[in-house]
Amino acid sequence: MTRHVTYSRDDNETWLAVSGRAHTDGRTIAAARRRSREAIALVENLPPGAEDTIELEETFELPNAGIESAIRGARAAREVALG
Repeated sequence: MTRHVTYSRDDNETWLAVSGRAHTDGRTIAAARRRSREAIALVENLPPGAEDTIELEETFELPNAGIESAIRGARAAREVALG
């Protein structure tokens, strides 16, 4: 099952995550992703452990294009490093 999640940053540099009626946050993207799956499972009344089966289609709302460029560069560097 795939759900769309939109991430943004608040003034405290916390990642906010929204997917339909499921709203959560995390200090890191990894934490926000984990919590998003948990929140989606709760809102949709899925059985225990179902959060492990949720695929996330992600959108990041960032404050400016410079950050988006930096993220693209970091992803490219990671791909090179991982081979």
